[in-house]
Amino acid sequence: MKNKGIKPNVCTFNFLICAACKSGKWEEAVLLFRNIIDCGAFPDIVTFSSVLDALCKEGKTAEALNLVEEMFRRGVKSNVVTYGSLINSLCHSAQWKEATRLFNRMLDEGIAPNVVTFITVIHALCKERRTEEALSVLELMSQRGIRLNIFTYNSLIYGMCRMDQWAEATRLFDEMVV
Repeated sequence: MKNKGIKPNVCTFNFLICAACKSGKWEEAVLLFRNIIDCGAFPDIVTFSSVLDALCKEGKTAEALNLVEEMFRRGVKSNVVTYGSLINSLCHSAQWKEATRLFNRMLDEGIAPNVVTFITVIHALCKERRTEEALSVLELMSQRGIRLNIFTYNSLIYGMCRMDQWAEATRLFDEMVV
């Protein structure tokens, strides 16, 4: 394209970055991301989300968090997919403060968490024996009209059993089967 005098735009880069990510070539995706600005194009939410998801899947949470900060500085509005990928990655690497910060930022920005984001947070909290916080997230989930499913109940029951909260585990089980 460059040899023909055609300037690539953000869509061109997004196609290339998505293809690199799907091929498991996250390093190439990051390199392409860095080249966007050199070509005079500006990354959008699709660009950021693609690279962030690839970094998160590779366990590169520090790099992903730096990229998120860059996204915020550039004024690119985040979405549920971007936040969900990051929160999931942070939960799996036990970075609770950062995951909680992003979850709260998501809510502050008016971005509604989807069922997957809620379940990710609840499961991670239960795994860490933070059942009170998990129940708070469950309450928020219910307030937002998101239906509880088997995964939500399984995570909560698991957490309650780990904390020897048998009455609460039984109550949740009874609620689930009704």
